[in-house]
Amino acid sequence: FDAAISVPNVIAAVSSVHAGNLLVSTAGLLGFIGVVKEATDAKGYAAVQLSGIAQIVSDGSGNTAGDLIAASSTGTAHTVVIHAAGAGTATQIIGVALNTAAAGTLVDVLIQPFVGYV
Repeated sequence: FDAAISVPNVIAAVSSVHAGNLLVSTAGLLGFIGVVKEATDAKGYAAVQLSGIAQIVSDGSGNTAGDLIAASSTGTAHTVVIHAAGAGTATQIIGVALNTAAAGTLVDVLIQPFVGYV
């Protein structure tokens, strides 16, 4: 990872700074890899979930079952609405929320990455 991660269950993306590294994803960042499952160790390593149902910290944007999820500015789960192609900003969608979650709690997300316009 480019920097130490102290909070697990956040969204990770490919680093554009250091080849082969990951970083905590930010809003609008493309290059989704997975969900960080633990804090980084002393060497900067951490387990990353690549597929399946992942628990991600909710940013409080109203994550409801069935919502599409993207990364917030801090790598937490943010609800988005897809628009027609070209009608918004290309954004990395992580997957679909399977439950409703309040800010700071965990939302279950079925990982199904794609790029959509929000």
